[in-house]
Amino acid sequence: MSHMLRILVAHNVPRARTGGMSRIIGFIHDRMVRDGHTFEEFTAGDAPGYARGRWARFGFPSAVYRHVREAHRMSRGYDMDLRPKTARAGSLAPR
Repeated sequence: MSHMLRILVAHNVPRARTGGMSRIIGFIHDRMVRDGHTFEEFTAGDAPGYARGRWARFGFPSAVYRHVREAHRMSRGYDMDLRPKTARAGSLAPR
């Protein structure tokens, strides 16, 4: 691919590659970066306090949405975003 992409992956698990999901995301990250793309992760550790614990199912998508909106506002929007179903609220943000 001649055009390098700016990719956001949001997942509500720790960044450390200790579990299945974080390990798979890590492998994808390594490959995409090796191919020259910019790959950013938004994980449970990046989310504010309201996006954790009992209300994480609702708070994490809201935090992702705010993160995507802020990146767009600063002219650093994403070409692609990969999120599990629970983080789809960010799809409403402009790219």
